[in-house]
Amino acid sequence: MEFKREIWLNKLIQKKHNSLVKVITGIRRCGKSYLLFTLFKAHLLAEGVSQDHIIEMSFDSFEAKRYRDPEALYPYVKSLITDSEMYYIRIWGLRAKPAQESGSTGSPKSKNAITPSSGF
Repeated sequence: MEFKREIWLNKLIQKKHNSLVKVITGIRRCGKSYLLFTLFKAHLLAEGVSQDHIIEMSFDSFEAKRYRDPEALYPYVKSLITDSEMYYIRIWGLRAKPAQESGSTGSPKSKNAITPSSGF
């Protein structure tokens, strides 16, 4: 049995081009990843978004450990953006840090990228 999560999917679809970062939060095993990585991705592909315009990263993997540092992540993601079309950047496995520990006061804005994110 598949739960379509139509209410949440439609909310995400309606706001996908409003230039704000999307953060999906919730208790464990409630369907955050399924919403983003199955339903929303299927929507993007059905709308004609090219697979290479959907950037996915898991900070839980050892290979992506170095990208937990924003100084490494930003240039890497910028290198994947090769044209002026819309890109969808999906990152999961993020863990919240106190602001003084991360040293971050914000994130760089790019007019052609939005980031649904999961995993807090």
